[in-house]
Amino acid sequence: MIRAFKIELQAQMNTWILPAIILVLVLFSSISIFTGVYPNQEIFIASICGDTMVLLMAGAMYVGISTISDYSNGFIKHYLVSGVKRVDIIIGKYLSFILGCILILFLYPILSYLLSYFSFGGDQFFSYLLQLLSNIFMIAPFYIMMYTLFFALAILIRKEAIVVGVNIALSVALAIFPQRFLADLEILKYTPTIQIQMLCQNLDFDTTYLVLLLLGTLFCIFILYIVIQLFKRIEF
Repeated sequence: MIRAFKIELQAQMNTWILPAIILVLVLFSSISIFTGVYPNQEIFIASICGDTMVLLMAGAMYVGISTISDYSNGFIKHYLVSGVKRVDIIIGKYLSFILGCILILFLYPILSYLLSYFSFGGDQFFSYLLQLLSNIFMIAPFYIMMYTLFFALAILIRKEAIVVGVNIALSVALAIFPQRFLADLEILKYTPTIQIQMLCQNLDFDTTYLVLLLLGTLFCIFILYIVIQLFKRIEF
């Protein structure tokens, strides 16, 4: 597993995909910053991590481009011929993918915040930065839950264009559907996207957060188990 993880990590770090996604995200956020979309620093900090559609679509594109390429370039067959177990391949790919997503979750808001400081100024640079980091740490597990689902679909579909399309559509659904029907279905407030928005607006949390965190962890383990079992049946 460690061997597969190292190979996957090195392959992903040596490509343009991750820095390109982060650069595009920061570019668009800088346009919003300097055109006055965010009236003040507080609203910017609450919005930059709470804009779930942007970060979900980034994860959808990242998994579609980075993970599926191993099927077309023959890396999967190379792993198998080299004696790497299929379980290790999946876990290695998953860990390297999640690490890349974590880099997006941290670098995109932080770099955007540094740019926003030139626009808003003020003397509370470190206090706002601490608040932003607190937001990221709190909401990261919920993003990882949804990224895990994207990863599972990518492994099972195995067609880059279809994977990107399906995961982007799923990103839009996850971001819009709970918000649209929240007033009618109160249970939707426990969905990841709504929890992310609530946490970004107010960092106070109770046992509900911990329960959802536990359920999310079990969800990720279950999804990975299903993916591993199905991956064992795929012929290369």
